[in-house]
Amino acid sequence: MTPETKAKGEIQKYLQMAGHKWLRLHSGIVRVKGGFMHSNEEGTADLVVFLKDRPAAFIEVKVEGQATEKARQEKQAAFGADMTELGHHYAICKSVDEVASFLGRVVSGRIS
Repeated sequence: MTPETKAKGEIQKYLQMAGHKWLRLHSGIVRVKGGFMHSNEEGTADLVVFLKDRPAAFIEVKVEGQATEKARQEKQAAFGADMTELGHHYAICKSVDEVASFLGRVVSGRIS
């Protein structure tokens, strides 16, 4: 299990325990029997959280010390900008604590 997979798993456990409704988003292309399976575009956030009476919250999970290719960083930044422009929320989080803080600010209205 990679450090990022572990972090995503911990965050997903937190979201479930906190009672949030969320989806894990996959991006890229995967080889499958008979061809390829296309997921979301590269740069799509890892998670989307649905909050009562609030816009969706998109979360990109990162791990301290792991580098992301510049082209991927640019696509992730563009995705975040697009979601923000559409009125949703976007954050890059490295831990459960960062996710909890981000969602707390969204729910309390401290993020516009």
